[in-house]
Amino acid sequence: MSTPFEITLYRRFSDLPFEHFQRMRYSIYILDFNWNYLFLNDFVIDNLKTRDQQLIGENMWATFPALAADPDYMRMKQKIEENKMVTLVTHSPLTGQRLSIVGYTLEDCYFFSSHLMPNKQDLLNDLRSQLEKN
Repeated sequence: MSTPFEITLYRRFSDLPFEHFQRMRYSIYILDFNWNYLFLNDFVIDNLKTRDQQLIGENMWATFPALAADPDYMRMKQKIEENKMVTLVTHSPLTGQRLSIVGYTLEDCYFFSSHLMPNKQDLLNDLRSQLEKN
């Protein structure tokens, strides 16, 4: 896993190191307070199999209604709108992948990072395989 990015060093959207975000091997996406996409790094684009130009300015909830129907994402939305840091481990209703999501409220936007997590069954299978070798 990559070294965590220290978002608390930044206050505003314009202060953020976007070139640095593009090198991250995990998802970073930034939304305005109306939940419209301002930035997505290449890792997000690759996983969603879309182009960032198609999403910039689009509302996350309208674009991905499955997120709006997911109770975990609705709890995340409520917490971050209350200016609370968000930590969430869930399955993405879009990709089916297990995710660890962290969200922060900056002065003028919401910042999210999302790491792919191993599937529990894959972890158990790896463990069984290792035990059989011993």
